[in-house]
Amino acid sequence: MKHLKGFNCGVRAELIFIFVVCIIAFSLFNAFDVTEKLSSWLALQETFELDELLPTSVVALILIGQFALRRWQETKHQCEELLKAEREIHHLAYHDHLTGLPNRSLVMDRIQQAMRQADRSQKQISLVFLDLDHFKDVNDELGHLVGDELLKNVVQRIQPHVRESDTFGRLGGDEFALILLDVADIHAVHSLITRIHEQFQAPFAINNHRIRCTTSMGIASYPEDGQSLSTLLSAADRAMYRAKADGKNSFRFYSALIDRAPEDRIDQEGP
Repeated sequence: MKHLKGFNCGVRAELIFIFVVCIIAFSLFNAFDVTEKLSSWLALQETFELDELLPTSVVALILIGQFALRRWQETKHQCEELLKAEREIHHLAYHDHLTGLPNRSLVMDRIQQAMRQADRSQKQISLVFLDLDHFKDVNDELGHLVGDELLKNVVQRIQPHVRESDTFGRLGGDEFALILLDVADIHAVHSLITRIHEQFQAPFAINNHRIRCTTSMGIASYPEDGQSLSTLLSAADRAMYRAKADGKNSFRFYSALIDRAPEDRIDQEGP
């Protein structure tokens, strides 16, 4: 096409600019590979006799753009994988692998956070220790796989009754903890604990087994029953063991009931 030699320089520059822009656009969307892009450019250069423009500059532009795009994609993918791995490691460090609940470390941290929040808001919090009755018998008679399924079923029954603002965690084995924030009064806590207690009245159906599982719970309030982490934990623990000593399948509020006569404890006992 010799007659195209008379093309105005401005027209040819515009044509080259448009073509380069199109190549870059196509490269961003991976329309075709580098070889095809170069072949297209060489064909166009030969057809229109674009001798003035050094093809190496265009080649360099295309290759740099393609390399930069791929490196950006690879780096973005690597960053996403690293963030995902970091989130998984953090979750494993602070959550129970079986139930997905906060583990002992996170529960302890949440208790201390709740105590500080209670100090600022001048409101009470309640700490509930929950221990399954005769769970060892389930493991011994039916095996640990059934025991694990029982633990997960227990969580599924309790979880719907826990507010999003509260914490439900597994301390280990068959021991769980509830942290109840902004407690209005003992009656509100009693109502919640009663609902949780009722979840254990129906047997659990696991692997063709109908398992009767009950729980003993102990409840302590901050700051009334303990003004430090250790004393609050001790109060909840003592209340839970009183529930077990009184026949299991029940709950007890600490509230100094450990040192009271039986006739003085009636209003703060569960079934």
